[in-house]
Amino acid sequence: MRCLFFYAGLALFVLAFLAGAIAGQRPKQARLLAERLSRNGAAQSRDLRALLDNRPSRALNYLPALIIVAIVVLMVFKPG
Repeated sequence: MRCLFFYAGLALFVLAFLAGAIAGQRPKQARLLAERLSRNGAAQSRDLRALLDNRPSRALNYLPALIIVAIVVLMVFKPG
């Protein structure tokens, strides 16, 4: 049974890593666009605001943190 929780924690860690990698793409696009706008001396654009205000992307950015909390819960409370 302990082995099961070890593998569950390991799987959650890999899931957190993958979710973080996927979630980081939209903010990376926003950063690159902001840098391009800054170099050109342009003001903030609607595209940049849309990238920053994207709710699914923002929610996906919180997912790895929640998964890490679940891993800590598995480690501390050792259910079962």
